[in-house]
Amino acid sequence: MTQYRLHYFPESGNSYKLALMLTLCGQEFEPVWTDFGGGVTRTAKWRQAVNEMGEIPVLEDGGERLTQTAPILLRLAKRFGKF
Repeated sequence: MTQYRLHYFPESGNSYKLALMLTLCGQEFEPVWTDFGGGVTRTAKWRQAVNEMGEIPVLEDGGERLTQTAPILLRLAKRFGKF
């Protein structure tokens, strides 16, 4: 099991940014495809389980759920001394 799980959908530029950053930092991650277009992020079940704001991407880091792309990128950059 990897430390990181990335909830994403392929058309999301922000999802791509996080996947690229993790890859450039040499980190493996589990991609978790999310049917954003189908409306799954608008359901109460998904919001309770993943992100109450209903937004993608979400990065799980050792069980902690992180949202908002820029702060996640800054966190990873600081952790791995990149960029």
